[in-house]
Amino acid sequence: MAQTGVQPAIILRRIPFRDSSLVVSLFTQDHGVRAVMARGARKGSKTLPRGDLAGYHTLGVQLGGREGQNMLTLRSAEILQPRHGLLHQRVGSSAAQLMLEQVYRLLPVEDANPKLFGALQEALDRLEAGEAALEVVGLWQGFLLHNLGFGWQVAHCAGCGGETDLRFFSTKRNQTVCAPCGTPHRHRLLPLPEGVLAVMRGQPGGAADQAELVMLTTALLAQHGEKVLHAQQPFFRAVGLA
Repeated sequence: MAQTGVQPAIILRRIPFRDSSLVVSLFTQDHGVRAVMARGARKGSKTLPRGDLAGYHTLGVQLGGREGQNMLTLRSAEILQPRHGLLHQRVGSSAAQLMLEQVYRLLPVEDANPKLFGALQEALDRLEAGEAALEVVGLWQGFLLHNLGFGWQVAHCAGCGGETDLRFFSTKRNQTVCAPCGTPHRHRLLPLPEGVLAVMRGQPGGAADQAELVMLTTALLAQHGEKVLHAQQPFFRAVGLA
């Protein structure tokens, strides 16, 4: 019987299995996204407290299983970084659900990604602290795009290489386009307000800029992802974008 040491993890989703168990999808710091069996978790036990497996906490988990076994077993879990308040925030909780689904749907299985794990923890902590969900999600989605290899280029125009009057964004090139180059093709480009460009460059922006950044990064993720995420519309409704 092989057993891992304690490793940090965040639960992405839970699926009931038989009478008392769960199939739990974890995002672990050391091994990326993986599904494990949590036997008896729906009833709770000393090593798998039912409350610890709910919410958006960072857990310390220990996994075990036999050699050649398809799915490891969740042996124990304890809260390392609690986020109890986030469960009771309508907007914050909808933002957290969206981010967890993005990790589950977009990341390859069992591919360690400690930088993204750290970014997810930071984003959840900011939501727990009551920070603006639009800003948190916009910056998170931008980091996710860069981490997946689809990061944007915002220093030059994709057409002429110029650095001024950047008014459009090409989702095909993931790059800014200046007004002279972009105006004839504006029906195929996204408008890029000056405030959004500033936020994309790491500068502070207002609420309208944050909303535009969320819409832009959502469009880019949809281009590189699969279907529309289930948590996307509830989040958009919660923040007034739908």
